[in-house]
Amino acid sequence: MCDCPYETVIGNKTKGTSQSFTFRSFLPMIMMGELRVTEKHSAIYRMNPKGSNFSTAELTSFQTVISGNDYEKIDKKDNPEIVKAKLRGQIEELSHMIDELRIENANLEAKNEIKDGQYLTKKIKETNEFIDSKNEEVKKYEIEFEQLQTESDVIKRKIYRLNDNIDKFHLLKKNYLSDLERLEFIFDAHDLTQQLVDVECPICHSHMQVEEAESSNDYFIALSSERTKIEIQLSELDDTISDMQSEVEEEEQILKDIEIKSELISQEVNTILLPVISEKFAEVQALLEIQEQVNLILRKDHFSSHLVNGR
Repeated sequence: MCDCPYETVIGNKTKGTSQSFTFRSFLPMIMMGELRVTEKHSAIYRMNPKGSNFSTAELTSFQTVISGNDYEKIDKKDNPEIVKAKLRGQIEELSHMIDELRIENANLEAKNEIKDGQYLTKKIKETNEFIDSKNEEVKKYEIEFEQLQTESDVIKRKIYRLNDNIDKFHLLKKNYLSDLERLEFIFDAHDLTQQLVDVECPICHSHMQVEEAESSNDYFIALSSERTKIEIQLSELDDTISDMQSEVEEEEQILKDIEIKSELISQEVNTILLPVISEKFAEVQALLEIQEQVNLILRKDHFSSHLVNGR
């Protein structure tokens, strides 16, 4: 609130201590008793501290306010005896830590049968080899799956072509049936016209004229031959359509078998192999962490031996 930027004043020059500059640092300059006012020396700048414990702080606070220069914080110098005591305590703490690490090292060796990390190295190698073998299986399944998908695409295209041809043959069959209906109509019309009585036309009084070609036996023999030919073509066409439909069913069954096999491969990879690989990978990570701990313990044990020998 006073917009004061000062932070530090000297508390004791002899001991080399410092303290924070607070609002109470202003008190000797703004609040004083009657006896202090009537003394011979300055009321706010006491040259003679007269045994006061706060005289140094009051003097440096006054100098700070007058000069505007803050005192830098002085780090208290440690007593040599205190430093030695701290070092002895640190050495004892290190010795205690070394003992704990030795116990931890012994427990790890007993638990994991560790001898210079050889067991862990062997175990990690075996697990990695197992993972590699499973990865190879996954790759083989992936190649087989891709081959099945390629085969499936070929069969789907073949089924599409067969169905397209079947549709075309059905359309051709309709044309053949239409031709048969036309021929049957001609035969029926001839039978009907043969039953008609030859009478004169009531308008032109002319007799009904029948083309010679349409009344000849060769004409009807040709029509019969055409009908027989169409019937044979229809029969062959039905056989072809039936064969194609059977082929479509066979290809669809093959496609279904491929889909089943692909699903089995997908299940084998996703539900069996990949979880096993993931589990073994996690096991390797755990073993690597243990190996790192063992190496750290061995290094610390080696360091502790040098430390003890040196001490």
